[in-house]
Amino acid sequence: MNILSIDFDYWVVQLPHLIDCNEGSYTQLNTHWWNRLEGDPSLRKSLKADESCLSFIDTLKKQGCRFNLQCPIVIRDSHKHAYKFCRKLNEPIKLWNVDNHHDICYGYRPWEKSKQPCCGTWIGMLIRQKQIISLSQHYPSSRLDFPEHEPVLPKYSEIEFEYEAVSETRFTTSNITDVTFDGVYICRSGGWNPPWNDPLFVSFVKQTCQQLGQEIPDVDRMMRPQTRVPEQSTHRDRTPTTETIGQ
Repeated sequence: MNILSIDFDYWVVQLPHLIDCNEGSYTQLNTHWWNRLEGDPSLRKSLKADESCLSFIDTLKKQGCRFNLQCPIVIRDSHKHAYKFCRKLNEPIKLWNVDNHHDICYGYRPWEKSKQPCCGTWIGMLIRQKQIISLSQHYPSSRLDFPEHEPVLPKYSEIEFEYEAVSETRFTTSNITDVTFDGVYICRSGGWNPPWNDPLFVSFVKQTCQQLGQEIPDVDRMMRPQTRVPEQSTHRDRTPTTETIGQ
């Protein structure tokens, strides 16, 4: 099963002095960002998301990619929910992760420290559980100037994976070609993507759903943290679904 995971922070430059992200509620993270902006107004420009995101799906199609007619689209604020999404599929997964972070693990072994996945360990846990059989990590080109310090792939000796996924790392998405995707997971990634990018994120989600011929969800509800949309149908349902939730 081919899954495309898209973190909206792919289109937001990661600044070295801002690496202190924490998981938190929608309101907590937004408050954190607005406080940062008050102290450094230049962040509004330096952390502005790239509008090229709006042509991303069309670009993949031009590169020969296709999307299954039953392809579900799941929309979340955090990547930690991708773990549950993948486990529900109950099938081996080939994962294409378009993200500014590899999400394997950072400084600790996720399967030893916690049974609960977070935004930085969900891929590592799925590799450990042998559900991910292939991982293709796609960073933005800006990562060439500011690479992640942690091991990118599980083959490194300091991370003792019993199972080694067949993996590759790219600093572009131009090599995502001729793939038929069976599911799409999109996250806003509020810890790395500031709230002043929300209008573009909403446009990105709506355009992605439209380009895939799916119902356009009320993504604006994600911007209202008191509103929750209950869990909906799983991948095995015949009707494709679009799912949103606030956190």
